[in-house]
Amino acid sequence: MLRRLGTLSAISALFAASMLAQDLRGSVRGLVTDSSNSVVAGAKVSLRNVGTNVSTEKVTTDNGQYLFDFVSPGEYTLTVSLEGFRSFLQESIRVQTRSDVTVDAKLEVGTLTETVRVTEAPIAVQFNKTTMDTTLDTKMSSSLPIIHRNPFLLLTLDPQVTFTSTSQEQSPFHHWAGSRLDVGGGTQLKNDILIDGSLNTWGPKTHYVPPIDAVSELNVQQNATDAEYGHSAGGIISVQMRSGSNDWHGSAYYFGRNPKLNARPDSTTPTPSLIRHNVWGVTAGNPIKKNKVFNYVAYEGQNLREPINLVKTLPTAAEREGDFSKTLFFNNGQTGLKPIFDPWTTSVSGANVTRTPFPGNIIPKSQQDPTSLRFLRDIWTPNGPGDDATGVNNYRLTFPRIYEDYNIMDRVDYHINDNWKVFGRFSRFKTDVLSPNPPGTAAASTGGSARNSLTVNGDVVWTANASTVVSFRGSYGKPVDRFIDPIAQIKDLTEFFPSNPNWFDSYAKTRPVLYYPGLQLGGNFGRGGYWYSAPDFWNMQGKVSKSAGRHYLKIGGEFRSYRGNSSFPNHCSSFSPRHTLRTRSSIRTAG
Repeated sequence: MLRRLGTLSAISALFAASMLAQDLRGSVRGLVTDSSNSVVAGAKVSLRNVGTNVSTEKVTTDNGQYLFDFVSPGEYTLTVSLEGFRSFLQESIRVQTRSDVTVDAKLEVGTLTETVRVTEAPIAVQFNKTTMDTTLDTKMSSSLPIIHRNPFLLLTLDPQVTFTSTSQEQSPFHHWAGSRLDVGGGTQLKNDILIDGSLNTWGPKTHYVPPIDAVSELNVQQNATDAEYGHSAGGIISVQMRSGSNDWHGSAYYFGRNPKLNARPDSTTPTPSLIRHNVWGVTAGNPIKKNKVFNYVAYEGQNLREPINLVKTLPTAAEREGDFSKTLFFNNGQTGLKPIFDPWTTSVSGANVTRTPFPGNIIPKSQQDPTSLRFLRDIWTPNGPGDDATGVNNYRLTFPRIYEDYNIMDRVDYHINDNWKVFGRFSRFKTDVLSPNPPGTAAASTGGSARNSLTVNGDVVWTANASTVVSFRGSYGKPVDRFIDPIAQIKDLTEFFPSNPNWFDSYAKTRPVLYYPGLQLGGNFGRGGYWYSAPDFWNMQGKVSKSAGRHYLKIGGEFRSYRGNSSFPNHCSSFSPRHTLRTRSSIRTAG
């Protein structure tokens, strides 16, 4: 099924000077006055990133105000200077995702060589927006052995955020890993998820989940009242990736889970556990050219083994030949022969429907259907006597499903000059899910999959003049989520239906791949259904912000495009005991 989806939205608004232009990045603003509380116009204001030593300069307006917009999260210092006054220096300014930091400066008469230094960090009180949001850094996660390695789960520290998945799909290589968050009630699978400001959602799924150590901050916005956030039911989740600085820094880590190192939960059942979980990774941040170009790279690998219990009731050697003379039933504490009735002897007399049992409880070869015999060739044999005299659950086996995953990202930031700043990021994870097939037959498919993601995005900020800033951002994403089982793959269904070999051809031509059909025969065999999805996504955003006296103008637009091949076929045949039961009455009551 080929689907195309494109959306284009444009947003514009005129705000008073106190209103915030919302973006993934934050802002720093303030008012400059002298000792008599008169506003100071024409003062030079410089905002410097402590990590990269990159500075941006502004000049206060006639009203003594200044505004730095599109400020990337990090630690900053702010300097205000004007001839005839002492310089003002504010240190320890922490800018977080979407934060709005106000730093007012009071200039004292003196010389520029004298400096008034303020080391107390300013409090980022949100005066300029009504949105409820929470920002978390990853300092805590960097010092704790969090083995799931999913940064989105850290947002559950916010009381308004809950993780709603009841499955085990919490690891980063699951495409549901970031989508199962409920923000404020009823928003799971409906939140808009952004990484570095770019689209990271794929319908209800997540494109890419970064390693925790590569994340600088996470932000969750509960009620997105700003017009530029129009792709959500109410929850906006933003991830800010780390970037390099003038210092060389990095980390290496390993987490392991092995039952040999654990206390035995039950000494009476010394069955060895198959669970294994190994996680390892490295990160590195460094300057390529000091004060200009910076790089940050992260790699993480995982190897997970989780036990799969395969329990089936399989036909015995005699039953495979049609001989049910020793097939028993168990009901209400009683055991007896389970009769098999010939469906071709069905007799209807008024409301009564009856059938005649097969002589000796044996189905003659002449009445054994060719399709059934073909399927029977792929049904393997029991490996045990079963749980009781009926032989139920006569096949039991526990084996590991294996997840092999790697996750890599690299981000480069380039400060071209005071007017131009750009960054680009490449992200990729590749996961192979290997599920062994111990019987070695297509009907025993236990299912593997490929779960991959490729994302490329870039961002440009152009300071056109002292009052105008232009931002443009673009991204491309290619997620892949598909079922894979080479043993269960088939070319066609011709040999399964010899009396009408081509009936399935028209349907088969529309499928990306064919797998062994599903069977419901006292249990599931083969593949009743599978999934294949490999779409392409494009996202472009543009925004212009301008200060005009006491007003602030913001206008922008966004384009999202989706094009992909998604298929969820289901071909399953059901074989019910009702066809060989005695009467309609027993058909309704038989288990």
